[in-house]
Amino acid sequence: MEARLLQDYVTIRGAGTQAIIQSEGGWLDLSGYQDVVFWLEIKEYTVSGTTITVSFQTAANRDESSFVTIGSVAKDGTGSPGVSVTSVLKDSANSPLARWVRWTSQNSGASAWDITFRLWLTAARIGRGRVVPPTEAVPSARSFPTAPALAGTTRWYSPVPNTPMGKG
Repeated sequence: MEARLLQDYVTIRGAGTQAIIQSEGGWLDLSGYQDVVFWLEIKEYTVSGTTITVSFQTAANRDESSFVTIGSVAKDGTGSPGVSVTSVLKDSANSPLARWVRWTSQNSGASAWDITFRLWLTAARIGRGRVVPPTEAVPSARSFPTAPALAGTTRWYSPVPNTPMGKG
């Protein structure tokens, strides 16, 4: 898994339902990745009788009509700031992760609103394992001797077999 900052702290203010889209210079190129987890940290938001939604979108190219929503977080006036985690796993996603990733924000009504947030993501490369859903058991690691068990030995312990370089 690799972590990337998709958006450093930003405050967005709006009135009405027009979507605000992340500027193109901030989009991330995630070609070569298969699973992604979004970490939306909301510091503050103000909304009255409506809901603010921050959506995560992906597309194979930079064409506006190609973007599809792969996850979102909605906040109404009854919630509180904090961190929301959204997983998009290739094995279970309605729309799989494509090359470009961005965020959008929109309000559900005509009232004025604002939101301050930061957005991180972690992504798994294709063929390098995958994100394990919370409902699936994580396989346990093999047990290796701990440092006290090795005290007084003259050899280094390595879980990798000792094979000469260049030999298969």
